[in-house]
Amino acid sequence: MDKNRPEEASIILTTFLRIENNPRGIRAKKNLTTENAAKWTANPNVRGVSDQRTPGNSAQQVSPSVITVQKKEHWAKACRSQASQQLRKKQVNELTSRQETEEESSSEEDVYFLGEVVHLDTINKSGHKPWTADKKISQSLISSCNVKTIPYQQPTTDTTFANLAGARYFTKLDANSGFWQIKLSERSKPLTTFITPWGRYCLNVFPFGISSGSEKFQKCMCQILEGLYGVECNIDDVLVHGATQEEHDRRLEAVLQRLGNANVTLNAEKCVFNVSSVKFLGQIVGADGIKPDPEKIQAIREMPHPTNLHEVRSFLGMVNQFSKFTTNLADLTKPIRELLVKNTAWTWGPPQQDAFDKIKKALTSAPTLTLYDPNKATKIAADASSYGLGAVVLQEEGPDTWKPVSFISRSMTTTEARYAQIEKEALA
Repeated sequence: MDKNRPEEASIILTTFLRIENNPRGIRAKKNLTTENAAKWTANPNVRGVSDQRTPGNSAQQVSPSVITVQKKEHWAKACRSQASQQLRKKQVNELTSRQETEEESSSEEDVYFLGEVVHLDTINKSGHKPWTADKKISQSLISSCNVKTIPYQQPTTDTTFANLAGARYFTKLDANSGFWQIKLSERSKPLTTFITPWGRYCLNVFPFGISSGSEKFQKCMCQILEGLYGVECNIDDVLVHGATQEEHDRRLEAVLQRLGNANVTLNAEKCVFNVSSVKFLGQIVGADGIKPDPEKIQAIREMPHPTNLHEVRSFLGMVNQFSKFTTNLADLTKPIRELLVKNTAWTWGPPQQDAFDKIKKALTSAPTLTLYDPNKATKIAADASSYGLGAVVLQEEGPDTWKPVSFISRSMTTTEARYAQIEKEALA
């Protein structure tokens, strides 16, 4: 094989998803079948592979997907930390025992992706250190290797929340390490080869960090749940909702049955059952509508004022996540955004501090937005200031009672700011 001539290798991904027994059981309604209620895993280390069943022999196979990459070899420096070595050794052994990795035995010229396993310094909410490959190598695999895939359009946040109108009961299901429930073909495994002091290994499952991973898993889950009502899916999170308790339970029963047939592994520790409100897509959704995640709002409230342009961009990025909860956000952020104008000297003065405090106050008192219902009367109120545009979408909740669905605002361009006020109103 001529190593100077890039060659292409195909990855054929066949999805296998399954549910394991849950020794703790789950809190579920009585009308849920015992069979479905028992098919869970409370152990985040238990994946969709077990000794009882050959990996990939699922009850329901999802159509294979193909990714084409350009061959390229990569290497990473060895990490000499003794603590890191012990941690890596333990986790490689765990992955091997669950059949998620195996010793790589292909010839040197068949190895496409070589790197040392590393651990991040942070510990996730489950108390486990996440496993990943060397960052530089992951980026190189994504960027340099020319990963090719057929794009899959994921539902937007607004579209998803619009489907929740009228819902009062919610259950959120979490797929256990979703990407690792996608089995790689034999031809694909050499592309995931990593090197350790104890030997060379390759993954049997789809690695995290591949640019098309989210689309692949989203497509798989949509295929599995196709045709079911009252179900919203965002990659590895599944939200089941209903207007009544009976409707919710019936839909949850159908979802559990469908996931069981497809052999999906779920993590019971991250699942939430039969609640009136739940965190989904970074927001709190409930019977009364949508509101910001209190944890994120608290993080913004505790932020000190920015001291450089990087911190300004970071602050504005966090604030913009909640733009639909805040009226005239463009006007509020104007004094701070002016610091980003090219050739502007850094000055954090009273106007910026006043805007900073007002933004925090506005987010703290953000209203609960009603869920959009296409069957209700809707109106839009728009306005324009000297340098910003704002609007609010309202829906009728009762006689002479209107509730906000979403706030919208943006700053004007230099040209738009020179419009006459009547033209600005028309623009809004």
